[in-house]
Amino acid sequence: MTAARITTARRQRRPWGRTRGTIAVAALLLSALDHLTTALIGWPPVAYVTRRIAAPIGDAWRSAAWRTTPAGPIAIITIRTTPAPERTTDDANPAR
Repeated sequence: MTAARITTARRQRRPWGRTRGTIAVAALLLSALDHLTTALIGWPPVAYVTRRIAAPIGDAWRSAAWRTTPAGPIAIITIRTTPAPERTTDDANPAR
């Protein structure tokens, strides 16, 4: 008995399939290395510490992004057209 070919179309591969697979394997290996280092040193995992640090920063960012703030006071800038007086060493003396 011979196998009959159902279609002549070529099998299509996703263009980024191998790249995504490689990235997934690299992430798995880095995670394993992180956990092994954690077990040897005794410190918490880097991913855990990063999430603990990034969570409050992300919360503050999200709450500030949606907060409407009233306009602040107007700042008045004064520009002097005359040159500043010459300073001497006596200027630092508060007695004068």
